[in-house]
Amino acid sequence: MTIDLVIPTYNNAQGLAALVNEIEAWVGVQAFDVQVIFVDDASLDNTLTVLQDIKKSSKILIKLISSETNYGQYTATAIGLSQSTADWVLTMDDDLQHHPKEINRLLDYAISENCDLVYGSFHAKKHHFLRNLGTKTLQLFLRWTGHDYTNVTAFRLLSRSVAQQFRGLSQVVSFIEEPLFEQAKRVGFVEVEHFERIAGKSNYSSWKLAGMAWNILMFHSSFPLKFMSRVGGLLAVFCFVLGLVFIYRKLTTDVAIGYTSLIVSIFFSTGLLLFSMSVLGEYLRKIWLQGQNMKRVNWKIHESK
Repeated sequence: MTIDLVIPTYNNAQGLAALVNEIEAWVGVQAFDVQVIFVDDASLDNTLTVLQDIKKSSKILIKLISSETNYGQYTATAIGLSQSTADWVLTMDDDLQHHPKEINRLLDYAISENCDLVYGSFHAKKHHFLRNLGTKTLQLFLRWTGHDYTNVTAFRLLSRSVAQQFRGLSQVVSFIEEPLFEQAKRVGFVEVEHFERIAGKSNYSSWKLAGMAWNILMFHSSFPLKFMSRVGGLLAVFCFVLGLVFIYRKLTTDVAIGYTSLIVSIFFSTGLLLFSMSVLGEYLRKIWLQGQNMKRVNWKIHESK
């Protein structure tokens, strides 16, 4: 059996040595072949140089990839998956909050439960309150679109069949979980420990996280269109009902001449517009679900000298 570890990294030069040491210690007691695929997402510090030095001196097999532009964690992860050929692929963060010693829990569960996608879920995340709150809020909105990402994390184990959908990757991946869920036949979740960050601070500021959540919710999910179609339909029904109420009042009570016709025409025309908006929203949502136009990505594989 073979397993690849895909690790996207960005501006984490100071923490990579400790990460690789922990991975080497874990690999040393395993009975299967392991390869580590680092994807440097156009770091601004000397992360790439540090990785090149580690690749030369490390006892484990390392593949080093660097992207030409900072595409974000999802695309960097997808680039790593596109270069994997192992039986299993595990994705993890570069700060040791996802610890290598927890990998076997995911692997054992995947094999025993016949899962091809397993997430390591955390009982308590070592993130600040606002970040955890923002994550839960985004998950709540995405659940309304029909997908439950409550226990989804970046610490995930994929079978080869799930990972290979990214072979030949040429486009930016703005939200990786949706294609993973669509490809996987059986998804599992295993509770693992979430550790403290080994060095430095997260590259995700509150504003950056908020911007990423807004981008996912508004431009890479069907939430806005679904909201428009559902709310528009409900308001249309409400307006039609109110119009019928005023017609009934005109027939049963003494109402000023012209008042009912004016109110009914307003409510019925408004209802018709809202209904049209709901139909348009649903139509656009169907088009959106069929595919999106994404910009191309470019990366480089660094071979040993």
